[in-house]
Amino acid sequence: MPNPHNISNQIRLSEHAVSRYQMRLRPTLSPAAARVDLERLLTVGTFTTRTPEWVKLTETTRSYLLLSDAAALPLRRLEGGGWVATTCMVRESLSPARHAGRKKRRNDKTSSQRARRRSGSSTRRDRCK
Repeated sequence: MPNPHNISNQIRLSEHAVSRYQMRLRPTLSPAAARVDLERLLTVGTFTTRTPEWVKLTETTRSYLLLSDAAALPLRRLEGGGWVATTCMVRESLSPARHAGRKKRRNDKTSSQRARRRSGSSTRRDRCK
């Protein structure tokens, strides 16, 4: 495992990682300023081979640079040595009230669709045939 004190100079940032960082965490920055900001964060990030518990496993990433408890850069090992940050992942941060509201709207929509099917109501698609 690399020395965590020297990892920042071994990481390259992909354009995609910079773009996602800007979009998800610093939307008011220009792309160039987002890159500078992210490069600064490389020096304080924590290298780990443990997947953060909030990351949905969709790839075989085995290393991360944790920027905070809610942001991480998945790292891919380069053949010649070093790492490339492939994207910027953030923990979804909905307040309990917003999460409950989203769940209620989803349940209401599902319930109304189920009621229409049971009553035999025609749908818009049925009327267009």
